[in-house]
Amino acid sequence: MQYRPVGSTGARVSVLGIGTMRFKGRENAVEVIRRAVGLGLNYIDIGAGYSYRSLEENAEAWVGEALKGLDRSKLVLSAKAQPRKGEARVDRGLGIHTRDQMWKCIETSLKRVGVSYLDFYQLWDMSAAAHFEAACSGRDSPLTALRQAREQGLVRHIGFTSHGGPDDIIQWLGRVPDFRFVTVYYNFTNRYVEEAITYAHDRGVGVAIMGPLYGGILVGHSRAFDDALVELRRMPVQEIAFRFLYSNPAISTVLSGMNEVAHLVLCQS
Repeated sequence: MQYRPVGSTGARVSVLGIGTMRFKGRENAVEVIRRAVGLGLNYIDIGAGYSYRSLEENAEAWVGEALKGLDRSKLVLSAKAQPRKGEARVDRGLGIHTRDQMWKCIETSLKRVGVSYLDFYQLWDMSAAAHFEAACSGRDSPLTALRQAREQGLVRHIGFTSHGGPDDIIQWLGRVPDFRFVTVYYNFTNRYVEEAITYAHDRGVGVAIMGPLYGGILVGHSRAFDDALVELRRMPVQEIAFRFLYSNPAISTVLSGMNEVAHLVLCQS
């Protein structure tokens, strides 16, 4: 397994990361995570709202179960909460727009995962100007809570995830130097954020990639690819997609929402 730096944070992560959105249940999550960690994957992207069924049954809680007995010092964990105005659902990390709400999200994540600190905490799906304002404006903002949590050692680094355009991502990175990590949607058919990826890398901001297979579309075999890329003939499209992302030194890690042990063949690619 290859490892890369997360910008200038000092953290090093496996080039393939563990996404936790698509688990089928507790047993499935525990099996896949433990097998992945055994193969050398050390970055786990966690979302309070992923696979949410109840306070006790959700992806965060399942990650906590999977990590029991593992060496925490070798893992890099990232949790998240979504900044939005409106009704807050703290248990799911949704609609967060005040300092107190964010503090509750942080405390809930730490408790569910069963750890004393998180390496990264990201503002989830900050994809429009209104989301940025909900996250970062004023003394009572979620960003204020994240800064306080960082000062207390509960969160080591702050970042955000985004489906937004490159101009917005670049602007937000410039306005808030606290952001040391960003997760963006990118694959070889959706390359619109390349400018933002380069901008982040040049400024020591780590970059994670979501959507590497375009929601499961970039899989299987392609006659067109066989004809156009002779040197890669017969190579599965998913392997080509991951190789494309791995070839970019600005990318720290690529997230895959694996929910079958068989999917871990990507570790060997």
